[in-house]
Amino acid sequence: MAESATRPFYKQAWFVQAVRWGGYAALGVALVYLGVAIARLDLSGVIERLSIAAWLVSALSAVAYGALLVLLARAWAGCASGTTDLPWSTVLETYGPGVLAKYIPGSVFQYASRQVLGAQLGWGHGGMARASLAEAAIHIPAALGVAAMLVLSGGLAGVALFVLAGALLARQAKTVFLQAIGWQIMFFGGFGTIAYVLAAHAIGLEQPAAIAAMFMLAWIAGFLVPVAPGGIGIRESVLLVLCAPYEQAGVIALFAILTRLVTTAGDAICGLAAYGYSLRTRSNRQASV
Repeated sequence: MAESATRPFYKQAWFVQAVRWGGYAALGVALVYLGVAIARLDLSGVIERLSIAAWLVSALSAVAYGALLVLLARAWAGCASGTTDLPWSTVLETYGPGVLAKYIPGSVFQYASRQVLGAQLGWGHGGMARASLAEAAIHIPAALGVAAMLVLSGGLAGVALFVLAGALLARQAKTVFLQAIGWQIMFFGGFGTIAYVLAAHAIGLEQPAAIAAMFMLAWIAGFLVPVAPGGIGIRESVLLVLCAPYEQAGVIALFAILTRLVTTAGDAICGLAAYGYSLRTRSNRQASV
């Protein structure tokens, strides 16, 4: 009893149990809203117009996007914990559930999820809050940089150089903040590449670099409107306006729906993988007792 009373609250049995069941509840609610988000997409036109090869490209893009989100997790976790040697599994387990929680209306549940899970590891709430602010601050210039590279190079060559610079920064920088910039550059470079691949090889657009660049700008617009979970509706509306000089509205609407479907599926992959890792870690811990 005395030993239990001296433990920090985040290691107390009652808190661990509350987080566990709260996590299950959050997962259930998030999956409901995730399903609602997919149901709102008009997939009838997409299904009719896309070939099997296009659907294969889209499926691989969703998996790739889910994997890329771990780079964002690494960037945030480094700033939140103040260390750069965290296991990738810990990074995913702490950040991943919030990827699903962002679909719950309110735009705060993803941050609350990180705060609670990070507290279990002994991370300070102030450090985690600052990490979330830093993450948001890096998002916009990183996404703008990818858009610029797409326009300037007319393809993926500029994006590849941008990603290489990010990789060097993530590896060589001496501070967690600079490393976070590197991780985010790599994430957004991959994100822009996915948009390019979908535009070029799934939809067959004539100017995929320009469309992908406009997509990155539309993503920023969706990110800056906190009332829309995951930027739903905002990103698609802005994309239609920005791409008007390049393609017909119907084709851009098809691209908008497909990219939304891919990113939503990628979010689900990342979030469910995080819950899966957590369950496996808990099972291994119980088996060793």
